[in-house]
Amino acid sequence: MKNSKVYILQILLLSILSYILIFLSNSNRRIILAIILCVFAVTTKYLLKKKRMLSIRKKDVLKLISFLAFIYIALLYTAGIYTGFYKSTIKFGINAIFNYIIPIGLIIISSEYIRNKFINYETKLSIVLNFLIQVVIDLLLFANIYKLNSVDNLILVLGYVLFASVATNLLFNYIAKQYGVKPNIIYRLITVLYIYILPIQPDIYIFFLSFYRMIYPYLTYYLIESFYGEVVDAKEQKKSKPIRIISTILLTFLIIYIGLISCLFTYGALVIGSGSMTGTIDKGDVIIFSKKIDISDVDKKDIIVFSRDKIKVVHRVIDIKNQGGEVRLYTKGDSNQKEDEGYVTKDELYGRVLFKIKYIGLPTIWLHDMFKR
Repeated sequence: MKNSKVYILQILLLSILSYILIFLSNSNRRIILAIILCVFAVTTKYLLKKKRMLSIRKKDVLKLISFLAFIYIALLYTAGIYTGFYKSTIKFGINAIFNYIIPIGLIIISSEYIRNKFINYETKLSIVLNFLIQVVIDLLLFANIYKLNSVDNLILVLGYVLFASVATNLLFNYIAKQYGVKPNIIYRLITVLYIYILPIQPDIYIFFLSFYRMIYPYLTYYLIESFYGEVVDAKEQKKSKPIRIISTILLTFLIIYIGLISCLFTYGALVIGSGSMTGTIDKGDVIIFSKKIDISDVDKKDIIVFSRDKIKVVHRVIDIKNQGGEVRLYTKGDSNQKEDEGYVTKDELYGRVLFKIKYIGLPTIWLHDMFKR
């Protein structure tokens, strides 16, 4: 096989990275990962030949990328003016330099040299393997920010790291192919290492931060193409059209996902984790609910979302009473024998269920069960 050497290197590296992700603790990952990637960077340099010509605008793009990297940080800290700040858990010093900055810097530099070599071989399998390698590296870099000891934390990692990694690596692959290794290295060093250098961090809600990390690469790509994009022939345009369509669909899905799961906007989504509404809404279904509702607009037989002991409950309204000007909703699960204790006030009302989507929440239920065991 013509590209068998490339495939062997990619599969070997992906296997090693997957093993590190699954079996090694966070404390051991950075140093080991840095060493392995440095070895592979040197190996690919000597085993794989360079095949392509880069754009003559690579120096201009390097300046633009550096500028956009600082803008990325500046926008985060501007948002922090409104959301607040917190002290960084890792203070800049000798410990931070040797345990975080140097290893992570080596990981970024070596992974970009690896990307730059693999991206020369544009077979479908090579492209997929290269993309997976870079996504796993991102997971190894960022997943240690969170403790994967609960489903909620796992979902945070999936949203903040995995989905954002897809967007950023689409950008990095494009830049590496057109403009070489340096722009990606500069961009990543600036946008990753500032966390370990600056003493305070913007206290931005995780879902907004996730959305920001997903949308910013598309803005970066748009600016590069607007200023320095080169004219391509009809054949190349035809090849890139499916990628643009897939990217647009992915971005749209991610925006909807972040909006619904965060429950910070007009509509929200919840996975049903109990059987109290079985027959109407089953365990593993996902309900979509509207938050834009006043308690006086709720009618009997409506299914509502309300808070009880810091847990969101989805039950049906069976009675409504007005006591001294206070509207009280009495609720019951459709499959429960008894009605719920107490009543729901306007402060506890979270929303009204609009519709359900069958079964798509089952993976989350399975994950919960797995962590319980």
